[in-house]
Amino acid sequence: MSNPELRPPEDNPEEFILDSECALQLPHELESAGIVRKYIDVFLIRETDGVKGDVAYIVTELVANALEHTEPKKKDGLDDPDDTIDVKLKIQNQVGFRTLLISVHDNDGDKLPDVSDISPSMLDIPDGLEGKELDTIIAGLLESKRGLSTIKMLSESFKFELDPAGGKIAKVTFNL
Repeated sequence: MSNPELRPPEDNPEEFILDSECALQLPHELESAGIVRKYIDVFLIRETDGVKGDVAYIVTELVANALEHTEPKKKDGLDDPDDTIDVKLKIQNQVGFRTLLISVHDNDGDKLPDVSDISPSMLDIPDGLEGKELDTIIAGLLESKRGLSTIKMLSESFKFELDPAGGKIAKVTFNL
């Protein structure tokens, strides 16, 4: 974890609010999604279990997507150990509310997922479905950005950006 930033609130310059942040470089391996959950639990130690669960879901989903949709870079025919998925968490404290900024950077900068068409209705499953019908609906949800839809519902804002240095960054704002 890096050093927190100390700054006075706008309406009372004599009172200081402490911001905090952490940055993780995760290997391009399946275990990374589990590793990040442990860090979230420690980083958000003062938050409720519900907040920790929502944030863990968001970050785990983004890391899992990065693992699923990117290939590890190669160096001399082997996976490059310097190819990481970078996760940053930053709590910003302001008078009356606190915000968590989440960013997940991966090496795939060819295309950005489109989150503008995601809606809560993507999670709706009609009542009374059984067997193959239900399996078909669930498979369709999994193919239709269900995880991204859930992130969008849980967060204040959610977008993807291309990184000029390479790769893409998922950015999420979450109100604590």
